[in-house]
Amino acid sequence: IVVNALIFFASYNNFLKSQAVEIGWPLVRDVVNMFFIVVLLVSAFSTIIGYKEFHYTKVLPRLLLMAVLINFSKTLIGLMIDFSQVLMLTFVNAFKQAAGGNFVTALKLDGATKLRETPASDLNTYDLTQLLGASILAIVLLAVALTLVVIMTAFIAFRIVGLWLLIIMSPMAFFAWALPGKMQKAFSAFTDSFWSRLSTLLIAGPAMAFFLWLALAIAQGQKPFMETMGNNTELDSNAGSASFVSKVGTPSEIGTFIVAVVLMLQ
Repeated sequence: IVVNALIFFASYNNFLKSQAVEIGWPLVRDVVNMFFIVVLLVSAFSTIIGYKEFHYTKVLPRLLLMAVLINFSKTLIGLMIDFSQVLMLTFVNAFKQAAGGNFVTALKLDGATKLRETPASDLNTYDLTQLLGASILAIVLLAVALTLVVIMTAFIAFRIVGLWLLIIMSPMAFFAWALPGKMQKAFSAFTDSFWSRLSTLLIAGPAMAFFLWLALAIAQGQKPFMETMGNNTELDSNAGSASFVSKVGTPSEIGTFIVAVVLMLQ
């Protein structure tokens, strides 16, 4: 269920047409357009009294340019989001097939509750300590996987809401750029925060999708991860005797799971 929620949020691509944006952005745009009158009046009085800081030759060209950008701010921010989404959805579409039960199979969690076959094929072959260890390992692996998926789902949902808010507030960010000298400094904290958050969310989405795709690709690989460390039969024999009795309890399977988890945490 949680994996399906992750796929649903990760596949979302309707930022500009969401109800919040369609209602909020025109309101902010209209309010910001009203402030242009105030800035023009201040510039006019400054020009009359000879105050060079707000002289019309410094204020008017920049203000007119930003007046155009403000009314197209939703489109401009939308283009940035679309570029980010193209990259993100490329990886999302690649690991969509690993959703639901296949996601569990990719991380080999289906083997966490299955015991390795024994020559006698008898449950009594394993003692209580081995079965308890295998059960604890299964709980840990399932808990780690579930926690990761919940965190990623929450992050993607937060990213969607965050981009909605940034689109709505985009007219104000462009307007702050158009303000002259000292007036612009008063809004510098807002503009810096706006562009910093926008760039972070635009980059974070594709980055998370890439590492998730890479983690699943590695986890679904045919060759065990630990095979890359060599084929020492004596080492494999010792490791096998010390490993858990579940199918996922071998060093190679646990190593693959750890690599996948570390990549997801990126």
